[in-house]
Amino acid sequence: MALLAAMPGLYEQNYESLLRLIPNLHDIQHETRLTLNDIEHLSITIREQCRYTTVIDIGHLLNNSLLPDLTMAIRVYHDARMAEVIRYQCHSHFKPSYNYPNEEMLQPLEKRQINLFFEDWLKHCITISHQQRMQQSAT
Repeated sequence: MALLAAMPGLYEQNYESLLRLIPNLHDIQHETRLTLNDIEHLSITIREQCRYTTVIDIGHLLNNSLLPDLTMAIRVYHDARMAEVIRYQCHSHFKPSYNYPNEEMLQPLEKRQINLFFEDWLKHCITISHQQRMQQSAT
């Protein structure tokens, strides 16, 4: 259960990384598109905006016939400075833990795994966007 206790720290890291990737997140009114490089783009849609929380849909458009586009919904808690995945591809309503095996064959700590993936994904996108800016400034 110590892994579950570490979840708030992961949510906080993801919040900081999300704001590094999308620094104007607070200014997005409905939808925007972010270019990572020549083939990768992000579609960001504000699905719900309240005083302290925002729910955003993120689509990672890969323009690749071999790989499906990535879709997820993120709940951003501005007051607590946390961000968590609430929907990944077609799956949502993740429990903190699952018995294993289970009918859907979800991992025992599926929610943690998805948020760890989100952490890695954010790092990937930040690296790509940083490299793109470096290339643009070099030309």
